[in-house]
Amino acid sequence: EDDEDDAVLLTRYFERAGYRPSIRRVETAEEMRLALNEGAAEWDVVLADFNLPSFSAPAALHLLKRTGQDVPFIIMSGAVSEDTAVDVMRAGAHDYVSKQNLARLVPAIEREIREARARRLTLHAEQALRTSEERFLGLVQAMPVGLMIAEPNGTVRYANTAVERLLGY
Repeated sequence: EDDEDDAVLLTRYFERAGYRPSIRRVETAEEMRLALNEGAAEWDVVLADFNLPSFSAPAALHLLKRTGQDVPFIIMSGAVSEDTAVDVMRAGAHDYVSKQNLARLVPAIEREIREARARRLTLHAEQALRTSEERFLGLVQAMPVGLMIAEPNGTVRYANTAVERLLGY
C-alpha cells in the first residue's frame, strides 16, 4: 500500500472486526523481499495494492512465489478491470477484493488462511508418509527373508535383496 492513510484505515478496519493485526507496509520489491525474509514464519497473508509508484501486485506475487512460501496473496485495488483481476488470479493470487467492497476482505482472508493451513497439514502428512514408506522399504530390503510381490499374471512388482540372492538375479 502506497498510501499511509489507507494503511491506517485498513488497520482500524481489522481492529473493528476483532483482530489485532501486525502490519508491515512495503512499497518496493526490496522492502517486500526483506519483510518476507525477516518474518518468514510469521506472515498470515499478503495484501497487495495493484499499483504502487515503483512496484505492482503482479511483481509482488512473483517475488512471493520465488520464496517458496505458502502465504495467501490477496490483491486490493480501487480500479482494476475484471480481466486484469482474472489474469492475476490465474498467475496465483488467491483472491481479489475491491477497496470499495471491504466487506469481502475479512471473510476472504479467513478463508485463505484456513486453506493455507490445510495445504500445510496435507504437505506435512505427505512428507510423513514418504518418510514412513522409505523407512519401511529400508527394513524390507534388509530382511534376511525373501519377499516378493507379484500380480496374478506373474508380473513381479517388488522383490527384496534376499529374493535376488536366492534366485541369483
